[in-house]
Amino acid sequence: TGAEIDYVQNPRNEAAENDLHVRNDRFLELGLQPTTLSDGLLGEVTEIASKYVHRCDISKIPATSLWRPQQESVHQQEGAS
Repeated sequence: TGAEIDYVQNPRNEAAENDLHVRNDRFLELGLQPTTLSDGLLGEVTEIASKYVHRCDISKIPATSLWRPQQESVHQQEGAS
């Protein structure tokens, strides 16, 4: 796609690799009818995003999360440089 990748520090206090095993059979037994993303829907979303990519100001939507107070000061220092 030509998109740039900005590698940032993990804002969470956990291991870089975390195997999470999830089961939803109990929810299904209770009547959950999950909404899933089909390949067609994902393709449609990608197509719409591609159509309007020129209208996106990515400076307004940086992928930053500040989960701990010390991250705020690091984030501010990086923004100043």
